[in-house]
Amino acid sequence: MKVAVINYSGSVGKTLVSTYLLAPRMKDVKFFSVETINQSATDLGIEDVVSFKGDDFSKLIED
Repeated sequence: MKVAVINYSGSVGKTLVSTYLLAPRMKDVKFFSVETINQSATDLGIEDVVSFKGDDFSKLIED
């Protein structure tokens, strides 16, 4: 299963929802974070986060 939390505006809680509601309920999850200016998932306690900037989005599609 793949889950994406997407919104084109910032500061709406995408990372917060992903970190505290989704990640704890999904075993062996691969967590990707696409951030430009906001707090990242590593700041919220998620380990092994693969971080991308918006310009590197094509790398995320490949994975």
